[in-house]
Amino acid sequence: NCVHLSDPAVPKQHEAGESECFWRRGSGETAVSLSVRFFDRQAIGANPVSRTVDGYYEMLVKAGEEAAEKKRETVVGVPRASLIQVNPQILVVVQRSDGVARVVLGNLSKAQAVAVAKVIATL
Repeated sequence: NCVHLSDPAVPKQHEAGESECFWRRGSGETAVSLSVRFFDRQAIGANPVSRTVDGYYEMLVKAGEEAAEKKRETVVGVPRASLIQVNPQILVVVQRSDGVARVVLGNLSKAQAVAVAKVIATL
C-alpha cells in the first residue's frame, strides 16, 4: 500500500494496515521532500476516533486545518482531496475507496501538490 514516487526509501510498516514512504532530494532548508502515509480500511477500522473512510479523511483534514490555522483547499477533479498550506510545507489528504493517504510535501509548489493528489487518487 505504499505509493512509490521517484525512488522513495523502503516502505516502513507501522500499525496493521498502515504504511509510509519518504523521499528527499537535497539537504538543509532547500531540500525537497515527500512523505506519504497510507491508512487502509483495516487501520481505519481499528482507529478509536473514526472507523469509516469518510470520517478518517475528515479527521485528518480537520487536524491539519487546526494545526495550520488555515482552511482546506479542494483539488479540482478529485472529489475527496484537500490541500492545506503550512509554509514551507503542504499537507495533502486524499480519500480513496481502499483508504486514506496523508502526504506532506516540503518545498514543492501548489501545482506539484495538486499533481501528487491526482496521482494518488487514481492509483
